[in-house]
Amino acid sequence: ESVFTGLRKINDVTLTCRFDDDTSTGVRGIFFVSSDVGAERVMKINFGTTNSYTKFDFIHQKSRLLPNRGELTKAEMTLRPTGAFSIVTT
Repeated sequence: ESVFTGLRKINDVTLTCRFDDDTSTGVRGIFFVSSDVGAERVMKINFGTTNSYTKFDFIHQKSRLLPNRGELTKAEMTLRPTGAFSIVTT
């Protein structure tokens, strides 16, 4: 039995990008460390129009490489938001 609290589940967010194997600032260093899966992180997304950013906390669910012959390798990350999205300026 449960009582409605007004909270809604946010869908998982899946990001796909070019795989960068730099271990400090690239996708490999941020999302492809074995200890990172299940870790809670904060993400800020800049849409390039102002100094404000969409920010959200998430739990890193999984990462996978998407190699394709003759093309740059892509990476796919699945993130599960843990709270509300907010707009920040820093």
